[in-house]
Amino acid sequence: MKVVDIISSDLAFMQLGNRLKRINEAGIENSIVFPTGYSNEKFKSLGIPFVFYDKFADFSFRPGYFLRTSKELSELINDLKPDIIHTHDSKAGTLGRVAGRKAKVPIVIHQVHGFFFRRHTGVKRKIFASIEKYLSNKCDIMLFQNREDLKEARNLNFDRKARLIFINNGIDFSDFDRLERKFSPKDEGILRLVYVARMDENKNHEMVFKALERIAESIPIELHLIGDGPLFERHKKRIAETTRLANCVVFHGFVDRKGISMITKKCHINLLSSKQEGKPRTAMEAAYMGIPTIASDIEGTREVVIPGVTGDLVPFDDYAAMKEKIEKLYRDSDYWYKLTLSSRKYAEENFDENKVVDKLLTIYKSSYEGKWKELQDYAVYLENQR
Repeated sequence: MKVVDIISSDLAFMQLGNRLKRINEAGIENSIVFPTGYSNEKFKSLGIPFVFYDKFADFSFRPGYFLRTSKELSELINDLKPDIIHTHDSKAGTLGRVAGRKAKVPIVIHQVHGFFFRRHTGVKRKIFASIEKYLSNKCDIMLFQNREDLKEARNLNFDRKARLIFINNGIDFSDFDRLERKFSPKDEGILRLVYVARMDENKNHEMVFKALERIAESIPIELHLIGDGPLFERHKKRIAETTRLANCVVFHGFVDRKGISMITKKCHINLLSSKQEGKPRTAMEAAYMGIPTIASDIEGTREVVIPGVTGDLVPFDDYAAMKEKIEKLYRDSDYWYKLTLSSRKYAEENFDENKVVDKLLTIYKSSYEGKWKELQDYAVYLENQR
C-alpha cells in the first residue's frame, strides 16, 4: 500500500515525522509532499521519502492559478502512484483533493486542522463554508481532531459523500523531557511564560502582549516566543517600543523539537491566544511537561485545555481575563502545583500519539481493502470513546 501525505506548511509537518516513520515500519510505504524548508534534513534522517512542491505559498482561487497548480499537483501525484492520498490543512486540502480526483487516486482522505471559514463572519464565512462543502465531495474520508469541527461538518451535510471520522490528536512523548519542579514561579521570584506559535494574525500574539504589559507592572516576567512567520518583524518592533516589555521578551524564531522542549520545560505557564485551532499540540506538549496553559476558549483548544486540570480558558481576545488567570497562577502556588500534576496525568492518559497512529493504520487498511462497513462501525466506536 502506498500513501502520500500532502501539506502546505513545512513547519507544521515537522511535528509528524515520527508518525510517518512508524507508519512505514508497519509495512505501508508512506511519503510526503511539502514545501522546501526546515523539515528537509529531518525527513532525510528519518528515512521518509519526500517530494517538494512550493506553489502553496501563492495560493489563490483565481481560475488561472487554480487550474494550473491543481494540474501540476495531479501530475506529481500520478508519478508517485499512491493508493491513498492524505491531505492536511486548508491550502493543501483544497488543491490536494481536486488534484487527487484528477489523478484518479483510489482513496482521498482529508484531515481537518480546524475549518478556515471559522475565522470569518457573514458573507465571507458562507462563501468559504460552501467551498469546504464542495471539497467534501472530492474525498472519501474526512478525519477530525476535535468533536466540534465534526459536529459542524455534519450540520453542513459534509457526510453526503465523505465518511466523517473523529481520530483525535496526540504527541510523541519521546520528543519531550519533563522537569520535576521544586519551586513555583512565586518561590523563584520570576514568572516565565512561553508561547509556541507561527507569528500570524490567527495566533493573535497581541492579546498576550496586552495582558503581560499590565502584569509587568507588579510581577517580574520573562516571555519566550518560539516561532517565526509573516508578523515576526512587526512583533519585534512592537515589543522594542514597549517600555514595560522591552527587556522581558525573548524572540527565539524557529526552534527544532529538542529546542522547544528545552525552552518550554524551564517555563511556568504556556500561552495560546489563537482565534482558530484544530487541536493544538503545543498545549498537549506543555501538559505532558507539567506546564499549565492559559488559552482562548475556542473550538479544539477547549478539548485540550481543561479548566482546573490542564490550565484555564479565557474568552478570545480578552486580555484582561488572561491577565487575571496568569496572576492567579503566580500568586496561588498551591493551585499552580495542582495543575502541574494534573496536567501531566491528563496528558499521559489522553494525548498519546501512538494511539492516533494505531487508529490511522486501521483506517488506511480498511479503506484500502474496501471494508467500508467495518470502517463505518469503527468510526462509531471512535466517536463514542472518551
